[in-house]
Amino acid sequence: MGDELAEADDALGVALDEATLAVCAVDGGGVVQVTPRAVRHVMADGRVTEWAPPGAIACAAVNGRQAVVALARSGGQCAYFELDAAGVLREHAQRLAVGSDVTCVALAPVGAGRLRAPVVAVACEDRTVRVHALEPHACLEALSMQAVADVAQSVALVDHGLGGLSLYAGLRNGLLVRARVDAATGDVDDTRTRFLGARAVQLCAVGAAVLALGAAPWLCHVQQGRVRATPLSYDALDFAAPLAENIVCVAGASLRILGVERLAAAALTCASIPLAFTPRGFCVHPASRFFAVAEADHGRSAPAGACASLVRVLSPFDGETAFVDELPPGHAALCVAPVRFAADPLALYVAVGCAAGLRLRPRACDSASVRLYRWSGDGLGLELVHVTPLDEVPQALMEFNGLLLVAAGRGLALFDLGKRRLLRKAQSAAVAPHMVASVQGHPTHPAHFVFVADVQESVLLVAFNHATRAFHVIVDDSLPRHITCMRPLDDGFTVVAGDKFGSLFVLRAPEPVVKCLEGGDPGRLVYEKPRMAGADVAPYCWQSVAEFHVADIVTSIDVCALAPHARPVILYTTLLGSVHVAVPMVSQGDVDFFVALEAALRKHNPPISGRDHLSFRSSFTP
Repeated sequence: MGDELAEADDALGVALDEATLAVCAVDGGGVVQVTPRAVRHVMADGRVTEWAPPGAIACAAVNGRQAVVALARSGGQCAYFELDAAGVLREHAQRLAVGSDVTCVALAPVGAGRLRAPVVAVACEDRTVRVHALEPHACLEALSMQAVADVAQSVALVDHGLGGLSLYAGLRNGLLVRARVDAATGDVDDTRTRFLGARAVQLCAVGAAVLALGAAPWLCHVQQGRVRATPLSYDALDFAAPLAENIVCVAGASLRILGVERLAAAALTCASIPLAFTPRGFCVHPASRFFAVAEADHGRSAPAGACASLVRVLSPFDGETAFVDELPPGHAALCVAPVRFAADPLALYVAVGCAAGLRLRPRACDSASVRLYRWSGDGLGLELVHVTPLDEVPQALMEFNGLLLVAAGRGLALFDLGKRRLLRKAQSAAVAPHMVASVQGHPTHPAHFVFVADVQESVLLVAFNHATRAFHVIVDDSLPRHITCMRPLDDGFTVVAGDKFGSLFVLRAPEPVVKCLEGGDPGRLVYEKPRMAGADVAPYCWQSVAEFHVADIVTSIDVCALAPHARPVILYTTLLGSVHVAVPMVSQGDVDFFVALEAALRKHNPPISGRDHLSFRSSFTP
């Protein structure tokens, strides 16, 4: 096959003037085509035989030697056809009756050295998938039945080479059901379910694999002796069929030929976009999905040793740069955040924290500022609005109550939008004990609380007093932790964070704070007294929930679901370039199992180094 696709002049006797439910090349060089009004067998010599049903045909399945057609509004009647010794397609004397209207059928491919597929799968309106025999001694006999959660949109039978057939059912509610069909008895067992999205799932068998077309395409294939479902990095497709070593697909009004590559190479698809300097932060425009990236490097500008920095807008789809603003020599962009001001709610802004003449030890600079940009209407570029000077180096930025929250040094400050510069509305000079590392908004009470990470003293839960317009620390930690990143969880009183010694840990607020947050009265927490009289400490202290030594510095943390409607997991990256997933245990049975497994490993399979994994994972925090 060449690189171009052209329509064939000869249709091989296939009728092109009506809809085709199924078509397949059969043994002997002919073609079987099933339309809503007939089953057509086009032989190699050009002769055509047709079988006209008593009514309309609802669906059909064809392989190299067999065909099964389901009659519409017939109570589940199906007609079975098979090639005879002369190569003529003939109907079986009996018809299959399942008692419920059929929505889809599937035939397995005929194996090497065989005359027929052994079974047929029939999906019905009563939310069942039935397996019937096709062997001559028990033709059309019922073997097994599998109940499913919704009506099946499509079914498929494939041989993965693992012993027996695999039955797939794509349901109208977006579920993909996979089960094993016993080769000897036809029983269905080992049923597994995966949600692929809100769209009905269409199945297409491509060799020894199955392409599931839902909200996104998935390929179910065998890798290292196991059946795996792999999402494909491609557009949503409507239909697919095998074509040589490729897949021919229909997407809307276009016909495409695809090749699947690197199935076993990596679990994640990665595309690298080169930049001029090291990225220090980025944000995404909600409509265009373009990135606004702040980049900076030391020693890349004149005079020698000065910082070089720029703000760039780039497309993640093709990696092209749509906008660049180069900062003056010696200026470094340190942080970036999207913000929508209450004074201008229709416009979306990007705030970039900058410092000139930055010195790391001690942390100081010649001047500091916040550069405020406005997104263009189409989200493809930025416009510099103004530059606001600051007293200290900006460490982190975020939107808070329709204002811009700036973390500089130990303090927090709120700024509103002005015509020539940002207007300071509130400031607390000494919130963090040493220096703010990052800030995160509160997931359930964003107008009252903010999570603040200190470079040496762990994570702080900070409340904002609207009456005095000041920030107060409500919860701090009893252990010193050098925070590199953090991520609050959705409940609002739990936070997962990493430190520079390679630990990943989870902290939870004490019971009084939890009751206050869940009770809907968070404002009274700002009036709580310190837990130690005369000491500069918070009223409450974090409780450690989990401690895990990663043995690498955690650089970012997020909570996400890796598949539609899947269980959320903690996704984190490390300094050495790896991506990890921490899966929460949701049942006590899972906890008991892994505790027993750890004990068995320490007893029966100790490491050759003499140091077990328990002491290694507890290197810094027991």
